[in-house]
Amino acid sequence: MFIQLQAFIRLTTLFLAACTVLMLLSIYEDIRLLGSERTFLDPLQIGFVMLAWWRGAL
Repeated sequence: MFIQLQAFIRLTTLFLAACTVLMLLSIYEDIRLLGSERTFLDPLQIGFVMLAWWRGAL
């Protein structure tokens, strides 16, 4: 039980770190493009896809 909890905490931490990096990249893209039509992927969408993949839903 403890090992499963520890693995869950590690994966959750990795997931949150990945979402943070993607959010920062998205902000950087928005600042760099300044209103261009090209948009960067939404970090929440990527995060939900990663979570679904990890849970085996995809």
